[in-house]
Amino acid sequence: MTACGGEQRQAERPEAAREPGGAAAYIAELRAAINGLGLLDLAGRKLGTAHLDIDDVLGQTRKVADVMLETAECLLGSTATGQAYQSLVEERMIGLMEASGFQDLTGQRLNRIVHSLHAIEERLRLFAAHVQAQDGEIRLGTHELVRKSREVEQMLAGPGAPGAMTQDGIDELIRLAG
Repeated sequence: MTACGGEQRQAERPEAAREPGGAAAYIAELRAAINGLGLLDLAGRKLGTAHLDIDDVLGQTRKVADVMLETAECLLGSTATGQAYQSLVEERMIGLMEASGFQDLTGQRLNRIVHSLHAIEERLRLFAAHVQAQDGEIRLGTHELVRKSREVEQMLAGPGAPGAMTQDGIDELIRLAG
């Protein structure tokens, strides 16, 4: 074995992989375990529509927020009085109730996403147990690095509301980013 960790990697392999011809059997076993993940099913059926469901939930939520704000602005800015104001309030309240009907659809979509995530988690857990996986150094892809960077920027730019970052938390983020 080589001096760059080859002995250690060999020692971590299951006994069968170290025997003559065992490597081929081990590779076949790994392939079977990988196929057992159902990657095409996860990518197609489980995750394939999850982003569409999330986009739709976000869109519906924005629409309801718009209706709520328009209703508040209308009622607060109204100069109507008496029966005219009461009619305006009733009309706008019905509009709010209709807009709130989105929660049924979003609940169904969010449940689908949650079930998909549970399925992925379970398949990965079974695979990790099958191959006796151990966590090593986690290498982030470009997309994930950009997302984490954006999260840090948003936390640093956010208001000091209850639950917001403390100065110690901000100092730690700066230390980690530096």
